[in-house]
Parts: sequence; C-alpha cells; structure tokens
Amino acid sequence: MTSSTIILKIQELIEPYACIYRVESSYGFAEIIPLVDGLDCSYIEFLAAAKSIDAHQAQTLLSAILHQTLAYHAVIMPIEQARSLAHEFLSSLDEPVKFYSNCFCDDDVSGVGSWNPVTDSTFEALLYCETTNNSILFFAVDED
Repeated sequence: MTSSTIILKIQELIEPYACIYRVESSYGFAEIIPLVDGLDCSYIEFLAAAKSIDAHQAQTLLSAILHQTLAYHAVIMPIEQARSLAHEFLSSLDEPVKFYSNCFCDDDVSGVGSWNPVTDSTFEALLYCETTNNSILFFAVDED
C-alpha cells in the first residue's frame, strides 16, 4: 500500500482530532504551513522547537497520537490498531527518511508527555516526515 493510501485510511479514522498534510517535495514544510490552521511558524522556527527523532521514536509517537486525544486521553482507536497503522505508514515511506517532532513520548500507551509549543493550542503534537520526494506532517491539537 502506498503512503498516500495509508494517509487517507488514517485520516478517515482520526478526523477532526488530527490532520495529515502531504506535499510532493523533500522540503515541503513551507508549502504545508499555509494549509494548517494554527501553525504560524517557519521551518527554521519549527526545527528550533523540534528535535530529530529515529524511526522507533516516530513509531511510538505516531501510535500515541493515533491511540488517544492529548488533553483527556480519550481513546480514538485501540492501541493495537494505532500501532499497526503507524507501522504500516512508516514502512511505506521512501528511504531515506528524516523525522522531526516538537513533542516527546516515552511510550505509546501513556501518550505525549511534553512538547515545545509551535501553536497557540493548549496541547499539540507534530510529527514531520521528510523523504526524498515527500513532506508529511501529522498535526494534532487539543484543548482542555
């Protein structure tokens, strides 16, 4: 399955809680920004708040985002399904891939632990994936 197909599958399950943005460009963050309500930072500002993470950390973070909401930890989907979808998506990306996130997650069941804000939302989690041909942003925000 292609990453586009998997993105559509995931998006149907997580809307309106989170959104996924994809552009065909290896440096598409600047192209994604105007598409995202509430994201008013540049690529440089995002990278200053974010950190580079490895594939395992991206798997854990994406599973946590798909599993439950940020503010009250309401279950969006069972953890097994979240892990499966996260794995399916990450496996579909063209190598090499770089991952960046503004948040930190120790495990996918406890959820996102802390973050460096890049929006005005009370809670947020961003996972940015950059491949040779695509830029993809998972964007989840929540309020209490």
